Amino acid sequence: MSENEDLRDEMRKAVADFLRAESDRRAAMDGDHGYDRALFRRGVADLGLGGLPVPERFGGLGLGFAEAAVVIEEFGRAVAPSPVPDTLIAGTLLSESADAGTPGEPGEALLARLAEEPVAIAVAGLTETPGRGPVVADGGGLSGVVGAVPHGATADVLLVISGEGDDAAVHLVDPEQPGVTRTPRRALDHTRRLADVELTGARADRLSPEGDDGALARRLVALARIALAAESAAAAQACLDETVGYLKVREQFGRAIGSFQALKHRCADLAVAVHGAVATAQYAVRFAITGEATDELGDDLPTVAAVAKVVGADTLMRVAADCLQLHGGVGFTFEHDLHLYFKRGKANQLLAGSGPALRRQLAARL
Repeated sequence: MSENEDLRDEMRKAVADFLRAESDRRAAMDGDHGYDRALFRRGVADLGLGGLPVPERFGGLGLGFAEAAVVIEEFGRAVAPSPVPDTLIAGTLLSESADAGTPGEPGEALLARLAEEPVAIAVAGLTETPGRGPVVADGGGLSGVVGAVPHGATADVLLVISGEGDDAAVHLVDPEQPGVTRTPRRALDHTRRLADVELTGARADRLSPEGDDGALARRLVALARIALAAESAAAAQACLDETVGYLKVREQFGRAIGSFQALKHRCADLAVAVHGAVATAQYAVRFAITGEATDELGDDLPTVAAVAKVVGADTLMRVAADCLQLHGGVGFTFEHDLHLYFKRGKANQLLAGSGPALRRQLAARL
């Protein structure tokens, strides 16, 4: 095992132990922020999560997307209500820009903040808003409405995508300024609150270099989709593990129901699906880092990210739905956690491009 793999294993255990000991999903869901702000601060202080991808010259840990993906997986496995995944995606993008010498002073200042203090970042513009066009950048200001922004109502900083295609660009926006209105909206996923963000000439700092033809925006979308794939695969594995454990102790007709062949086969089918989702997500993470294609998933990042996101979200949805049934009546109660995984699966299917929309895009490339 390589030194990097050892590090990632240690990180995985540290984050899992931290969430198991400190995270109270139910209390966080009902809180003012929709997540435990104190837990977020402790994660930044004790584990250095905010500064994980930040280059060392800005005071961060200088780690990469592979390590960020490990953290995102564990937050997905626990369906933890937290802006940590989105913050890590934004931090990774900013860090890559810094390494390329293109983030500018606002981007560098935010990197330094991420390394020193808890800063929750929300990414706006990943999910299409029905009936709305893209955000328009005009004269240093942004105008438009962005719907379904995860943690958008409580984030400290917004990372906003304007335009589309080759004209797309990424901007930093202070959500506390007068030109920004954030409206919470009802969400199926209780662990990830959403908000509609209206921008009216909002001041923004452009991160995309002039003439990059939308490359930074495409990179941001791809990283977000891969993150959703990673958390979905981990959540699906958690669902299956919990269900197999339940089947081993739940008795009917004088024997554990896990001994029934029909249920064994059903779990085996789910295990195959989960392994496929995990492998696809891992491939996408590796491709995002190296750019080296090793199989038939595709040889460009947007394609690989889209495939991984669809596979991961669909697998979580399937596994969570089947696990609900395998638990019987108890699985359908609000007190049981399975419905949180089911709702996370449906939300992940819709965020950052719905499954049908991404399939149409992939088919058009054939």
